[in-house]
Amino acid sequence: MNPEQIDQLLRNQVSQQQQITEILKFLVETRITTPTPLNNNGTELQVTTSTPTEINKIAIINNFRGDKFEPSSNSSIENFIEYFEAKCRIGGESYLNIQKDLLLSCLKPETYHEIKTALIPSFENSTYDDIKNKLLDIYKTRKTRYKALTEFWSCIRDTCESMEHYANRLKELSKDCGYDDTILERQLRDRFATGLNHQQLQIELRQKWPDLIDTQNGIKTEVTFLQLFAIAQSRELAEADINTECNINRISNKTGNRKEENIRKPTRKLRLDQCRRCGKHNRHSFNKCEARNHECTECGVIGHFESCCIKTGRAYLDNYKPLKNQLSFRKIGTYTELQKEQI
Repeated sequence: MNPEQIDQLLRNQVSQQQQITEILKFLVETRITTPTPLNNNGTELQVTTSTPTEINKIAIINNFRGDKFEPSSNSSIENFIEYFEAKCRIGGESYLNIQKDLLLSCLKPETYHEIKTALIPSFENSTYDDIKNKLLDIYKTRKTRYKALTEFWSCIRDTCESMEHYANRLKELSKDCGYDDTILERQLRDRFATGLNHQQLQIELRQKWPDLIDTQNGIKTEVTFLQLFAIAQSRELAEADINTECNINRISNKTGNRKEENIRKPTRKLRLDQCRRCGKHNRHSFNKCEARNHECTECGVIGHFESCCIKTGRAYLDNYKPLKNQLSFRKIGTYTELQKEQI
């Protein structure tokens, strides 16, 4: 799913939760009040009832569709917090007011217990920021700057990886490199250009900007990361279009060849009273046959016409048995004998 689809999904979930909340509010405001129960001595019992605000809070928490944080999974705590806060912002003020409780509801019992222990004795009075920062302290992947730089400068695009995905990977790896904004853009450009893993594209970029300097209207400026990314993505889209056209042509050619194969040449049935070389109905000797010197284009053998070629299936023998009084006919033996006779 792309970011737009994820955003739309979140908005739909929030809309459903808001509808449920409004229904609960309506039920609370229109509920029928019942008489206060009395004790045996006639005094009123102390009955605790939830306020509309508390009911609204419970409804939001119960209907909040947030993913549980899994410390053992590949997802980082930073990405989890970022996604959680995005859902709360979309939900509006009612979600932001109870952000702490919503975050705790997204923790598994083991994680909740660890956070509670870490914040003792001030856990009950802790704020959302306190819990978030403690989660980051405990579960954030610790990485030295040396390791971050090594991973960043050894990052190379995979063969089937899109240019945009590769650029996003570089941006993610650069977070722990300690680059400020002025240096970060240049470092992203250099690593992106040298790690494209696309020989033709890298040659084109070096021919266009050998020193990474662009000249426009006599003014020289450094080539930016966005300029390189735009050309790389444009090349990627063009190659995708060409590959699509090639696939269509390949399928079309296969279909055409299949149709040609399905159009079989006509076959001929040779009766026993026909010459198996030329196909005439009066049997005659080989020396008198018109096909004695003809080279068959079907099998390449001299001595029979193509329409009488049994070897390639252009002709076949009628399999009826001759009558006993037809002494002029002789019984045909095996298929091998017939081939020898044609040759």
